[in-house]
Amino acid sequence: MPVFFLLFGELVNGFGKNQHNLRRMTDEASKYSLYFVYLGLVVCASSYLEIACWMYTGERQVSALRRRYLEAVLRQDVGFFDTDALKADVCKRGGGGGGGAAAGAPAGRRVGGGPAGGVVARRVLI
Repeated sequence: MPVFFLLFGELVNGFGKNQHNLRRMTDEASKYSLYFVYLGLVVCASSYLEIACWMYTGERQVSALRRRYLEAVLRQDVGFFDTDALKADVCKRGGGGGGGAAAGAPAGRRVGGGPAGGVVARRVLI
């Protein structure tokens, strides 16, 4: 957020330079408050993009893990399913339900930080 500090410094300088001219001071304050609004919009958009990218990455990783697991299960001998594994156990461990987005959601919330990140992460899921 170095841009925030630069804008805030310029705002304070504007107050100091125009302390005797109230009209010019309010113009400077209005200008920099608008800059802060723009900065907030940019931060919001970039945070959404960051969480969306992390969610996409999580979905791809879960998909790859499920595919590898299924390939490993299908490479087993038929006798493996008769003796060592029950049908329900293989299905449960295979990752039924939830989808890849559910596995990426906790990472997205951690990356997003705070309640706003969770809201964005849940919004990406929908």
